[in-house]
Amino acid sequence: MKALNDLKTHWKQDLTAGFILSLIALPLCIGIAGASIGNGSLSPAVSGLIAAVIGGVIVSRFSGAHVAIHGPAAGLIVIVQHGIESLSFGDPKAGFQRFLAAMIVAGGFQILTGILKLGRYAALFPVNVIHGMLAAIGVIIISKQIHVALGVTPVAKSPIGLYAEIPRSFKAMNPEIAAIGLLSLAVMVFFLFAKWKFLKRIPAPLVAVIFAATFGVVFDLQHAHHYFFMGNEYALDEKFLVTLPASIIAALPRPDFSMIFSPASLATIFAIYFVASLESLLSASAVDKLDLEKRQTNLNKEIVANGAANMLLGMIGGLPIIAEIVRSSANVSNGAKTQWSNFFHGVFLALFLFLIPEVIHLIPNAALAGILILVGFRLARPSEFKHAFDAGVEQLMIFLTTLVVTLVEDLLVGIAAGLAMKVLILVIRGVKASEFFKLRTEIIEASKRVTMKAKGSLIFTNLFSLTDKIKKYPPEKEIAIDFADVHYIDHTSMAALADIEHALAAESRKLIFENIAHLKPYSAHPAAARQG
Repeated sequence: MKALNDLKTHWKQDLTAGFILSLIALPLCIGIAGASIGNGSLSPAVSGLIAAVIGGVIVSRFSGAHVAIHGPAAGLIVIVQHGIESLSFGDPKAGFQRFLAAMIVAGGFQILTGILKLGRYAALFPVNVIHGMLAAIGVIIISKQIHVALGVTPVAKSPIGLYAEIPRSFKAMNPEIAAIGLLSLAVMVFFLFAKWKFLKRIPAPLVAVIFAATFGVVFDLQHAHHYFFMGNEYALDEKFLVTLPASIIAALPRPDFSMIFSPASLATIFAIYFVASLESLLSASAVDKLDLEKRQTNLNKEIVANGAANMLLGMIGGLPIIAEIVRSSANVSNGAKTQWSNFFHGVFLALFLFLIPEVIHLIPNAALAGILILVGFRLARPSEFKHAFDAGVEQLMIFLTTLVVTLVEDLLVGIAAGLAMKVLILVIRGVKASEFFKLRTEIIEASKRVTMKAKGSLIFTNLFSLTDKIKKYPPEKEIAIDFADVHYIDHTSMAALADIEHALAAESRKLIFENIAHLKPYSAHPAAARQG
């Protein structure tokens, strides 16, 4: 059996990588859970860690990926927050239980997507709608976590309102809590910019929480008391620490299906299904490019495994999971060879949760907020805006539309607005309605060569009309695409063709682009949209 052979051959590398990943994931999962659930659960930390345990121990045995790490992700924080708020009606705990029910249904749809072999369609989604969505999530994470890092509870709820309230929070901050939050952020930034190679092997989030927990002990956060600073009195107590219940199993909430057919629940089901599936499949595909053995993820098997895990987590009170790109990248860089590293990472997290809960309780929430502020910044860093602009002004418009509308309205409306902007640009570029879902192609076969003459517009919605034909030919056939009769190629299609070209090159095969010179790129970016 391949799984057992992998374990026998690579257990040392995978065990080491899994342990390091568990140290990285521990504070991240707790922080993501706290930011997602808030007071909607007796212990958000338990929900976050249980999700990572299931993502490792269960998903690793059925996943279509090879070195991906599965668990709760920052990219789903906004989905969970909005889902709980829309279903709570003043009772956050009931809102979380109803969210869990929606999560079970969404997981079922993920399984169905894999069974119907629709996983590959994630690659169709416009690149800069995705980047705009993630940047908006980053901006929202920062807007909320700044106040937590300062030890202040804000009044505002919207991202714009939260940013407007930052000066007030700085004025009202709890100095000792703010010192912990600032220290954690400083540690994360230091590791981000440090050039020493040995630091790359040390989990920055773990170092941040160790320092923060030490300061928490010095400040005696475990016991309620007051202190004076510059003539002002401040209160400290256990509410500033990670909450863990006496009975971890009893703390896990159960799903509530009483509102499952309500409009708010149906919207939440779609949001979980759509965003979690899209992020997970795209992350798994991105991890394939990092895999030193150049293995390809079975996307349909991957989404079935994720769906099954999300159904299980909905039943026992965990957060939704995806294949998480940052932890997966760290997994590869720490020498992981197979999905057993994901399994071991889940096992170690389970041991931490059940054997040393009193140590986890020492972690200050401000430390997790400091870590998440940097996570949010990395999602919305200035280079993301530059990358969108480099791909063409129209790509920046799509990116900004998704970002701004998400901040003003919500995530799904933002995604819809980004897609609408993409379609509008295609229409302006001259793409015909008949070309949106069908690409006309003529196949010319020779003994050792296949030429595909594409006609019209090659865009994200008709891309598979071409790529399916490319993949069906045997290795001994040389593949050429003739663009003489093509008048427009969008950015998503150019990026996808480049990926296919690299994948074929790894197999010592060529993908030849013929008569493409008449299609002028809109920017110097290699995957920029082109028009003739």
